[in-house]
Amino acid sequence: QGDNAAKVTYHNVGIALTSKSSPDKIRQAVKKILEDKQYRSNARILGDKIISDSKKGNIVSELERLA
Repeated sequence: QGDNAAKVTYHNVGIALTSKSSPDKIRQAVKKILEDKQYRSNARILGDKIISDSKKGNIVSELERLA
């Protein structure tokens, strides 16, 4: 999960939290994501890229390369 959190943070589509994050810290992170339109925009861009890459078959070839 830490790897996914790092990717989410790197692409600025979310905020990484730990399992020990307080309810207040979680609340603040959710509020920030909902209020900052840049998160939504970045998520849309990343989602479009994932869809585009999947149509090109890049995901399969990348997974095969890693295997």
